[in-house]
Amino acid sequence: MAKYLIFSGIEIGVLIWIIIAIKSKVRHEITMSVGYFIFIILCFENFGHILPFPYQRVVSVFWLKVLGFTILGISVVLALTVFFTMIRLGKPKQGWEETTQLIDKGVFSLVRHPLYLSGLIASTGVFLTKISVFSVFIACISGILFFLSALYEDKWDEEKFGDPYRRYQENTKMFIPFLY
Repeated sequence: MAKYLIFSGIEIGVLIWIIIAIKSKVRHEITMSVGYFIFIILCFENFGHILPFPYQRVVSVFWLKVLGFTILGISVVLALTVFFTMIRLGKPKQGWEETTQLIDKGVFSLVRHPLYLSGLIASTGVFLTKISVFSVFIACISGILFFLSALYEDKWDEEKFGDPYRRYQENTKMFIPFLY
């Protein structure tokens, strides 16, 4: 019962975020919030089996679980690094996200979208802890949404920061340093 209350509380919070994002008409915020909504379903299903239907597990191997939790831990460290970097260097108007300065230092010197990368890494990590047809589907959907968020945010940042952001795009890859 407690897991359903926790899940419901978190998802209601994310639904409020989705509604705010839709009202603001900011595409990267909408896709990111929906991506996290779906990611949370993946987390609760893999760690607490909350859905009412049974499904066949494809793979449940100890070393994959260890790898999954390790990847998830890396994702959390990356996300925290991004939050603190955005607050410290981005000079946000409020909170941490609405930065007023282009950030090209720290993790942002390696990739343009480390927060979305963190979401992609987290989805992969959670997926590896309990691989099933359902988790493959949900991880792919959340991953696609995080990728779309990065594309939409590139457009947003081009409009916001202009030529400095375009130069940053030329010199910094989206997700994988030196590759993509």
